[in-house]
Amino acid sequence: MRATACIAVLAVGLLLGGCFNTGAKHRPIVDGSDPEEYEADLAECQGLARQREHMNEDVKLETAKSAAVGGVLGAVAEGVPGAIAGAVVGAGGGAVQGAQMTVHERKSIVIRCMAGRGHKVLESTWF
Repeated sequence: MRATACIAVLAVGLLLGGCFNTGAKHRPIVDGSDPEEYEADLAECQGLARQREHMNEDVKLETAKSAAVGGVLGAVAEGVPGAIAGAVVGAGGGAVQGAQMTVHERKSIVIRCMAGRGHKVLESTWF
């Protein structure tokens, strides 16, 4: 069970590391914008999106809730060792889910910002 927990923690670390630079780098598809104006507005909108930190309160709460559920389920199945492993795996899953939400939020910020600056954005903010 320890090996599984260690592998899960390593996998979560790799997944989260890959997510940290996404979302805010999104380049929305627009129709009819001046290329120079588009690039200037995009840089500012991407900067605004980066203000939404990946390890925000929502992600921390999701991680804690998932760790608690995983710990309880692990304890029921295998006692204390299962509780520890369950909490670790649950926390990892919660962190990944929270990071995914933040990536979508960052993309949405870029899209809404560009639309707010007068660009005809052809994408939805719903993912």
